[in-house]
Amino acid sequence: MAWKGESRLIRMRRIEAAQDGRTLEVKRKWVPLEAVSIHVIDAVVEHVDPRFFSHRGFDMTRIARAWKTNRKLRRRAMGGSSITAQLAKNLYFSLEKTYTRKVLEVPVTLWMELAWGKHRILETYLNVAEWGDGVFGIEAAATEYFGIPALEVDLRQACALSAVLPNPRLWSPLRPTYYTLALAETLRRRVLARRE
Repeated sequence: MAWKGESRLIRMRRIEAAQDGRTLEVKRKWVPLEAVSIHVIDAVVEHVDPRFFSHRGFDMTRIARAWKTNRKLRRRAMGGSSITAQLAKNLYFSLEKTYTRKVLEVPVTLWMELAWGKHRILETYLNVAEWGDGVFGIEAAATEYFGIPALEVDLRQACALSAVLPNPRLWSPLRPTYYTLALAETLRRRVLARRE
């Protein structure tokens, strides 16, 4: 059975909106993974967690690379969170970037990997991910930005959606920046290369 409740992230966004004197209109509709375009799945996995299907919750190679990069630049320039860790954060924790939160995410991430499995984790992630102000989940994002269901999203649209995931309230697939355009094209090439 899929998790279909309101995530901690949505509750936090409602509070932020209320503090700004507005009501957040939440757009979301849960869909099973089978109702999501393979292009979306491939683009999101390629961008967010390329080794999602081969690790057990944490991509240690990616974490080590992020740690070295951030240490060298003396700032947090690169993240190493897996899809599962990001899902744990979105469902249960605050968005504060603290070591305490990261430590608390570890057992939840491991539990989700053991108890839920990859299919359920990916389905839930795609259904709770934030894709814009009040836009949560891939079905809402596909409808909001392209006027189509998630199952009909093509590869270019999927890559455009995936490219905004680092900051979906700042970037939009409909108003791409140079960075998100370039990232979407890079993702498109990488997805096609993986399929060969």
